[in-house]
Amino acid sequence: MPILFKHPPFHPFQRLLLWTGILIVALLAIPGPAASQSLLTLGDVDTAAFPNLTAPFFLTDSAGTPLSGVAATDITLTENGEPRTVTAIDCPPRIPPRDLSSVLAIDVSGSMTYGAPGIAIARSAAEAWVELLPLGASECAITSFDQNAYLNQDFTTARWKLLEAIDQLRPQGGTSYDTALLATPLGALNIAARGQHRRVVVLLTDGQSDVDEAMVIARANAVGASIYCVTIGLDAPDPLKRIAAQTGGLCIQNVNSQDQARAAYRLILGHARFGGVCTIRWRSGPACDRQRNLQVSVPKLNASGGAFYRAPATAIIRAVAIPTGILFPPIPPGQFRDTTIELVAGDAPITVSDIAIGDPRFSVVSGGAPPSFTIPAGQRRTITLRYRPTDSLQTFASVRVDATPCGGTSIFLSAGFPGRNPAQPSIRVVLPNGGEKLVVNDSVVLEWEGVLPDQRVRLEFSTDAGATWNRITDSGLGLRHGWRVPDAPSDRCLLRATALSRDTVVALLGHQRAVVRAVFSPNGERAATAGLDSTVRVWDSYTGAELMRLQHPAPVRSVAFSPNGALLLSTATDGKGRLWNASSGQLIRELFVPARPFGDGTFAGFSPDGALAVTSGIGAKPDHDAEVWDVATGALIRTLAGHTNYVTHAAFSPDGGRIATSGGYDRTVRVWDRFTGAEILRIGGFTAIVHTVEWSPDGTTLITASTNVQTWDAATGAALGQFAEGGFSASSNPAGTQVAISTFGPAANGGYITLWDQATRQLVGAFGEPGVLSLGSGFNQNGYRIISADQDSVARIWNIAPEPVQSDQSDNLWSIVRAAPLLPAIDLGTVTVGSRRDSVLTAWLCNRSSATIRVDSITLAGGDVAEFAVVSVRLPLTLLPGECQQIEFRFAPQAVGNRGAGVQILGNFGSASSQLRGQGVLPALSVNGGLVDFGKIRLGTSRDSVATVTLSNSTPTPVRLTSVLLLGPDTRQFQALDSAASPTLSPGQSYSIPLRFSPVLLGLTNAQVRVLYSAAAAGGEDSGVVIIPLVGEGICADVAATATVTLPDTIRVKAGEISTFPIVLRNASNLVESGVRGFTITLRCNASVLLPLDSGVTSVVANGQRIITVRGLWSGGSDTLFLLNMVAGLGDSEWSGLAIDSLQWDIECPVQMGFQNGEVQLLDLCNSGGVTRLFNPDAQLVLRPVFPNPAGDQTTIEFSLAEPGRTALTIWSSASAQQAKTIFDRPMHAGRHVVVIPTEDLPAGIYFYKLETPTAQLTRKFVVKR
Repeated sequence: MPILFKHPPFHPFQRLLLWTGILIVALLAIPGPAASQSLLTLGDVDTAAFPNLTAPFFLTDSAGTPLSGVAATDITLTENGEPRTVTAIDCPPRIPPRDLSSVLAIDVSGSMTYGAPGIAIARSAAEAWVELLPLGASECAITSFDQNAYLNQDFTTARWKLLEAIDQLRPQGGTSYDTALLATPLGALNIAARGQHRRVVVLLTDGQSDVDEAMVIARANAVGASIYCVTIGLDAPDPLKRIAAQTGGLCIQNVNSQDQARAAYRLILGHARFGGVCTIRWRSGPACDRQRNLQVSVPKLNASGGAFYRAPATAIIRAVAIPTGILFPPIPPGQFRDTTIELVAGDAPITVSDIAIGDPRFSVVSGGAPPSFTIPAGQRRTITLRYRPTDSLQTFASVRVDATPCGGTSIFLSAGFPGRNPAQPSIRVVLPNGGEKLVVNDSVVLEWEGVLPDQRVRLEFSTDAGATWNRITDSGLGLRHGWRVPDAPSDRCLLRATALSRDTVVALLGHQRAVVRAVFSPNGERAATAGLDSTVRVWDSYTGAELMRLQHPAPVRSVAFSPNGALLLSTATDGKGRLWNASSGQLIRELFVPARPFGDGTFAGFSPDGALAVTSGIGAKPDHDAEVWDVATGALIRTLAGHTNYVTHAAFSPDGGRIATSGGYDRTVRVWDRFTGAEILRIGGFTAIVHTVEWSPDGTTLITASTNVQTWDAATGAALGQFAEGGFSASSNPAGTQVAISTFGPAANGGYITLWDQATRQLVGAFGEPGVLSLGSGFNQNGYRIISADQDSVARIWNIAPEPVQSDQSDNLWSIVRAAPLLPAIDLGTVTVGSRRDSVLTAWLCNRSSATIRVDSITLAGGDVAEFAVVSVRLPLTLLPGECQQIEFRFAPQAVGNRGAGVQILGNFGSASSQLRGQGVLPALSVNGGLVDFGKIRLGTSRDSVATVTLSNSTPTPVRLTSVLLLGPDTRQFQALDSAASPTLSPGQSYSIPLRFSPVLLGLTNAQVRVLYSAAAAGGEDSGVVIIPLVGEGICADVAATATVTLPDTIRVKAGEISTFPIVLRNASNLVESGVRGFTITLRCNASVLLPLDSGVTSVVANGQRIITVRGLWSGGSDTLFLLNMVAGLGDSEWSGLAIDSLQWDIECPVQMGFQNGEVQLLDLCNSGGVTRLFNPDAQLVLRPVFPNPAGDQTTIEFSLAEPGRTALTIWSSASAQQAKTIFDRPMHAGRHVVVIPTEDLPAGIYFYKLETPTAQLTRKFVVKR
């Protein structure tokens, strides 16, 4: 496309520089014709049917005409450099191109300064439209909008006018779609109604606004306009999409660069002119990246285009492991367990080069690598993994699978016995791990690694470097957990991640008859069980391995560990108690009463200090007592006598000073003094056997198990409460917060153990082997596990709460900071009721914290919310520490008085709020009318173009006009006369502002007059504003313009000289009135005689003729159109004509033109031998600038000679016009030469160096500096 060039006339001094300081370019090469170029534009890629993709496809020549005859096989398509197969090109039926009357409606709200910025994107897009639109057949108008609508350029076919209007767009206010499209008279649809051809509106915006869909669609249909939309940096609002769809347009959204915007406008232009665009279809495929760079080219047309799209996650080439994590079952050391995984290839083959495990206890048995192997697309390969433990500790490892082309994967392995915690923790905190700044109320993701994704993790944070911890969750899964940062600012924060035990059951297998008693060792590592098979067995409580078996001659009824875990005490139905070494199993002694050798041996237990033991049921049945023994000697210290039937249970108080017994069959509970044996408390009233009695950990409460489980005051015997359950046993956890009951009947899950909250007596859990009666149960030392003695000859250990397995914390401290913006109340001042004011606040929304914050939404609510609005802000936005974001609020009061509303900001900091307020006042000035419409005025006239606006003071106090200012878009053709006056109006007084419209350009145009005033009633200085819109239309004169364009009759020049050829207007009539300004002149001359020099002037050679194209702007105040500078060569003829082929004005008004041509004569030609020696000015004689320039002691000159012969290079002083030096004067051959010139002998100043050949001379300027 030709480029417009605005060329002012040359100043004489400029001509001097041109002649003396610029290379005489008559000897430059003739420029060749510009190569034609095709344009290829792609729209948004549709990935819904991946891998089968589509995109709008528009292929045109450089003039915008669609190119046909392109098949799928002609197209090359790549994604991230990978070739893809184009399957089809679908095009709508070809229709003749439609001439358009297009209106480009461009958002100029304040937010268009953000980002790229938006206004630069908008200008670039509009320029692309104007460059490609075939003006002349089509016409275009430029409108813009904020809260008002502006006509920047009425319909025109003059490209320079459109480009000038686009260049002058400036962001300033809010955003209103209704105003943009519907405002009278300057809304885009009202301007479109003036169009002569198919009407199209292209709306570009970066903001959101309410819009009356029904009214916009109705108006568009009424004027026959299609509406297209382009949104910058956001998804197109649904109302705009529906408007586009129902008016025959389309929307292109989320444009973020000038290239994208230009492509969008080209696509819309093709759709509008040709009734649609083609669709390209291709088959994509898997790749290593979801972000795809799409490149499409048509090599035979030298056309290419591109786009970006995001492929679905399934499009990534990866090795998928099934499963991704393996938990091996507990395996004793020395044994092994194999399991398998599968590696699956998706839509593309993968090659696995290595499968490696860093822990020697795990190995790849089969299916591994190296050597490498390839899994075809859609296929899978089985890999066998083996775990061979060397101990029972828990361990974690990862399997690294190295694969191409996109990398491999990892498989997580875990093994070992529950409770056997790893020697070195494998869990690691990933985020936050030190140095991060988390914002209060932000939603962040905590991350960890080193355990299986399905292992529960407890997360805690500390704000005092680990001195105290606060629980986040006990249910962290998937190696990630979302967390809302609490309001606990600190720069001494840590995160702790603790892996928790799994919900496992360890079965203690080996007894041949029912297990009647089961207890943990004090440290929880071992368990002991008493069975009716006459054995006591000791177990590893985590692995379930039997460690020791103690044989009795009779069924065993009870067993207990000493407090230090060194001893075991058991009782059996032979009436004896036995004390054992708990490590070796050696029998230390028997406890019995020789005079009473018979009994049931129902219970055994130790005092808290381990010095004493208590038993029940040792001795003859009629005694019905309990015994206290000295553990060290085995001596019977005392007998607790008083029960009238069997004693089923006995227990020391936590302080060791009391002993509680349950006389199961006499239905009483008694408390005894340990030291005296005296009965100090008796609790009766039971209606059935009391199976057990236990102390609470603090010794204040007794818990009894009978037909119901009850709690009692251990000091008074008063009943405290009962649980809705009875059972064989009831025991408290070490914290005293829960009670476990071995019940008579099954719970809801079929088990026979229930768990209760001790304070509320509410059921909190139930477990147990379904259908198996539990005869007793008890907690381990930390309350995380319960052991049950079950009737089916098995004891079981249950995890009832997650137990810490391993933990890690942040390597370094991180911070929690308050980062919510501090939002002061906003006073939007005094605004006249019925008008509105937009206020830009640059230091209101600021991040004063040390952390980055994100703002997601800004909403208004409450009060007079309908009178306030947020305009010109693009969300979400990010504010770095110390950064502020410009934001604009609108106040449009609907009533007099104080008005207000709340503003709330939501972001990663949570929420922040403030208040908006303003005051509505009655206008101090009234205007006689609103819009000032000058109507249609002939170009170049001022007749009937003066209108008067009258302002009246409607208040009881004086009003002073402080400013009258003419605002755009058009400040050239409108005038506010006497705008410097600042009168004060008394109450009731009026003042007239004379306005003038003097059109010099064809078409509708507009401006605004802003009047600022001060009135006491309105709140002070500059407290009010009146906006007066102005509209006028310039039309052609009644009589057509005429003029003659002339060239000099004859110009005589010497070869190598630069001459100025004035192009002059003669006999002009009504030319100014016609609005002529831009022009294009085509001249013709002998190609060997003249060559133009001016920038922006082009020339081509055809059949020996040089066709010269001159573009410029006429000021209207001079008869000179252009001063054309050309250099003369030694042509192939002494004479050449200089003719005007055509002149075109960039206006729509008719102009009748005549032309007067001229001629050129070459002087001082060489006539050696009587024959004139002619020379082609396009031959390659070149004299280049010196380097360096300015020169010091020397400089270098490069030149090229077009012919051999005597050649001289001389230096001349600019100051004296005398020759200062001869560098050489000798015969030289044709071609390139480089000469170093010594200049140390030249004074500082300006010089010329002149190259003379037999047929030409060249001169350039340089400077010598000292």
